[in-house]
Amino acid sequence: MSGENKSVPEIGDEVEVTIESIAFGGDGVARHNNYVLFVPDVIPGEKIAVSITGSKRTYGRGVPTRIQEPSPDRIEPRCEVYGLCGGCQYQHVSYDRSIEFKEQQLKEVILRIGRLSVEDLCDPIRPAPEAYGYRNVVSLRVRAVESGWKVGYVARDNKTFVPISHCPIASKALVFPVYHKPLRFRSDERLCYRYKHLDFCYGLGSFFQINHIMIPALIDLVREGLAPEPGETLLDLYAGAGLFSLALAEKYRRVIGVEAGEEAVACFEANIRENKLLNVGV
Repeated sequence: MSGENKSVPEIGDEVEVTIESIAFGGDGVARHNNYVLFVPDVIPGEKIAVSITGSKRTYGRGVPTRIQEPSPDRIEPRCEVYGLCGGCQYQHVSYDRSIEFKEQQLKEVILRIGRLSVEDLCDPIRPAPEAYGYRNVVSLRVRAVESGWKVGYVARDNKTFVPISHCPIASKALVFPVYHKPLRFRSDERLCYRYKHLDFCYGLGSFFQINHIMIPALIDLVREGLAPEPGETLLDLYAGAGLFSLALAEKYRRVIGVEAGEEAVACFEANIRENKLLNVGV
């Protein structure tokens, strides 16, 4: 296009840029002579040196080599393999600022796809009380080594194995092995969760909210949004082990959960029996 200067850098080049924004997925967006660059582990406003790792006609990718002017929101990541592991994107950012990034990305997606303003749909994001140690289920890879076995995650390239000694975002209660070739680990154990006077069990292969700390807030949000009236029937689609069905049952004449997963249905039925809820079915 006339008037534009898109000098395309080559792989291995180093350029200096200012990060303008954060794209969906966590990469920073910058421009070098009007050429768009995506860079991980950066914060808007930072001036950085970038080594080019990928170059296409309309955009490129790079990695930061020097943070020349860091953001005041930059913090030290807690994870020993942050930047290698593909699981987290915002540990270098203060938690409050990362919430702002996620809220803005949600607004942009809803506006682009649904043509709606997120302010018309919901309140601002409610932050979690804990930014670490919240996740009750993780999927780990296992590799054989001379001394035995190592567990870990997959790197950002989606293929390299990254061994870990611990995971800062994971709960300390991760104790049940799951079937996974070629080691063929398997467990029929059930995990448990208590919400007020209700007891829930769920299988390792069935869906349950991964952040136990935020479950009460989620239930409150759903209850507020539904505003149930006496005598109504609640239809809970993709019900999993029945968390919302059981938690909201006292507000409805009848609750019907819809779920296709056999393990989840078995847990749902067990939860109904355990909590003696006669108005809930699956």
